[in-house]
Amino acid sequence: MIDSVDTPVTSPCTVLHLAHNHPEFHAGGTEIFARTLAAEQRRAGLARSQFLGAALPQHRRPHPGTAIAADPSESGDFVLVGGRFEARSLSQADFGYLQDLGRVLEAVRPDVVHFHHVLLLGLESILLARRLLPSARLVMTLHDYYTICSNDGLMVRTDGELCQQASPGRCAHCLPDSGLINQRLRWLAVRTAFEQIDQFVAPSHFLANRFIQWGLNAERLAIIPNGHPDAEHAHRPRPRHRAASAPLVIGFFGHLNTAKGLTVLLRALQRLRDRSADPHGLPVRVVVHGSDRFAPDALKDELAALRSDLGALVRVHGAYSQPDVHRLMQAVDWVAVPSIWWENDPLVIQEAFLNRRPVLCSNIGGMAERVEHERTGLHVPVGDIDAWADALERIAQDAELTSRLAAELPMPPSMAHCARAYHALYNNATV
Repeated sequence: MIDSVDTPVTSPCTVLHLAHNHPEFHAGGTEIFARTLAAEQRRAGLARSQFLGAALPQHRRPHPGTAIAADPSESGDFVLVGGRFEARSLSQADFGYLQDLGRVLEAVRPDVVHFHHVLLLGLESILLARRLLPSARLVMTLHDYYTICSNDGLMVRTDGELCQQASPGRCAHCLPDSGLINQRLRWLAVRTAFEQIDQFVAPSHFLANRFIQWGLNAERLAIIPNGHPDAEHAHRPRPRHRAASAPLVIGFFGHLNTAKGLTVLLRALQRLRDRSADPHGLPVRVVVHGSDRFAPDALKDELAALRSDLGALVRVHGAYSQPDVHRLMQAVDWVAVPSIWWENDPLVIQEAFLNRRPVLCSNIGGMAERVEHERTGLHVPVGDIDAWADALERIAQDAELTSRLAAELPMPPSMAHCARAYHALYNNATV
């Protein structure tokens, strides 16, 4: 396993980045990173980079007779719409969709095809790239655990227990409907596709070790932490000054889905209120910024009930655009990341550090790797409502802790540094 990459930069190459979503339609961390990396490589003259984001028909209407559409805001980039993706097998079953992807590959003829995900694109996209471009270097950044976990890539078992290792047998036991044979076939399909990849990248050591444990050769895996586009040029704000009589404000930022653990945070606030001698004077507030567009109905109902019960203690503001995140974070004292899955290298933690906001996070996976306990934030036992209530109470009562941690927060890696590291990796990758 290579820990980052730093070699002299050679002449620019042509790179095509492929992601499973497009930030214009679904602003997730993976697609934001992939598109921003491509833009930085172009800006710095490191590569002639282009971006292709997959999209569902409800996000972008396909043109008749083709799945290819122009990027809505960046000329030269692409959107690939539609298809018939099978999530359990990671297979793209629409031959016409793959033909259109092949047309893009043949038109761009990149020196490097950089995969950031296989959702919507399918494992077949890797095999297609290798067949059409036999001399190209194929690189894959592993942003999550989808390729090794059939339960939405969470590495969490269906009973809520954290999964420690993926295997066909364990996955079949966790998801009995899928069956052992289908899990074995999926495992073989992933292995076959992965054999075509020249170089893998993991943004965190935790994720890298999970894939090595699964069977990926450590010598084919480099560690390059994700960069943030604002890290090099941003004017960092001062730590937020809070009047002694003002409540502490905890911010939650991200999509409202079960794995992100917002219910853990709100139930902890509820628990803290219930055990307080003065529940109406509770010195903590939670503000929520994020969309519930893809949340299951049961979660929406649960969140609505919690909001109703907590009243003025919680405010939900809905979706936000990425350029607004700094302004929104500067209105809170802490950022909470209560995820009940492992995470990898959460963008929200980078954004919190950039804005000098300490992070209250679950004590597992990529969160625990990025946040140093008692230095850049606090670790809280994952999913433990009482422990989260205790943590909220502690930071509400200890103003010095907030000031001390905010002063210690490091600047996240810049996208410029990240782009140089990837360029060096492209030059070192061998077919």
